[in-house]
Formats: sequence, C-alpha cells, structure tokens
Amino acid sequence: CPRQRRQALEEVRRKTRALLHGTKDDFAAFCEADFDLHREIINATGNRIMIEQHRFIYSVIEFQLRNRDNTPARIRFGLSQHVELLDAILGGEKARANALLQQHMDTALETLLSLTDARQEPA
Repeated sequence: CPRQRRQALEEVRRKTRALLHGTKDDFAAFCEADFDLHREIINATGNRIMIEQHRFIYSVIEFQLRNRDNTPARIRFGLSQHVELLDAILGGEKARANALLQQHMDTALETLLSLTDARQEPA
C-alpha cells in the first residue's frame, strides 16, 4: 500500500533527523537507522527477492561498517545523506533522489574499497 510505505519512510526520516540533530553519537542507533532506510526503500520496490535478501545483505554491510573508522563526523555525514535522500523521495523529486542515491552509492563503494585496500596492505 503506497500510503503505508510513505508513512514508513516518513518515520525513518523522523528517526534519522533525530539522530542527526541529537547530542549523542550512537553507532548502534546509526546502524538501526541505516537498516531501516534501506529496508523501507527496498520494500517500496515490491521486489520480493530483494526484500527477502535484505537482512542477509545488510549483515554483511553492517560488518563492514563496524570495521571502518566510525567517527562522529562520518556517522553524521551518513545520516545527513539519508535525510537528504528521504526528503527528495518524499518530496517527489525523482531526479534529485536519483542523483542523491548515486552519490550515496558512490560513497559506500569508496568506503568498501578502502576497507579492502587496507586489508591487502602488508603489515
């Protein structure tokens, strides 16, 4: 139901904004908000395979997140990307949402590649 999906995205945005503007840099709460964002976007596609695989895939992503430098600045950057993306989606700004999603994916890819590069360097 489109109305329920919109309400779910609005709730994720509310929680993400609260984390972004809060005084506590809580990595566990960031991971939860990150999971919720991806889950709701995937649910909105209606693609059953993606929906079923999300939890497994996210466990791999969360492992990677836990193995990087999770400074408060990095966490806030991720939260701000999420809020911008949700604002565009909920505002019906398709081109902006697409550009922000691509930017977010580029950042994620750079992070994953940097983790891989760091692991391949000799000690």
